[in-house]
Amino acid sequence: FKQLLNLIDFKYKSSELFYDEKVYLDAKEIFLGNINSYEFILNQQDRREQEIIQIKEQLAFYTSFLRLKTDTQKLYEYLKKHAINDIILYGVGTCGQIFFDLLESYDVKIIKGYDSNISKYKNLNISNIGYKDINKMGNNFTIIVTVLGHCEEIVSTLRNQNNCRVLSLKEICNNIFDCD
Repeated sequence: FKQLLNLIDFKYKSSELFYDEKVYLDAKEIFLGNINSYEFILNQQDRREQEIIQIKEQLAFYTSFLRLKTDTQKLYEYLKKHAINDIILYGVGTCGQIFFDLLESYDVKIIKGYDSNISKYKNLNISNIGYKDINKMGNNFTIIVTVLGHCEEIVSTLRNQNNCRVLSLKEICNNIFDCD
């Protein structure tokens, strides 16, 4: 489109296409309006495609998470294989609570939980840890991020700021069930 606009400018300047500046400016304005509309439509389509990708990823996660809930032996084998014994749960929303319940039946110690709204989850027998206090605890534990929104950014930040192992619930589910 930009090349076509340059061609219109060139043709006008060389008087091959337009004889009148008003006709030229009107044509250019219409053309620019069409370019902007087309770019808007393309951006909307890109956003929809990204939303579809995110929905498919979420569906894949929930499917594997449900499988994990019904096939807890695979979770136990994964935890044992990777020597995951002491855990800090990062995010104790719905998935975090379900995962907490799954972990309680194994020889895994949930040493702390981090959630900005942890007071909502009084039924869980874990104490809250401040975000800045996590890296003061050493590195003899694994942080498991159960938050789904912005999960990759949270995991990346925690990995950069702490010396311990950091995994997401998505990674665990993918690792367990991608091998099937």
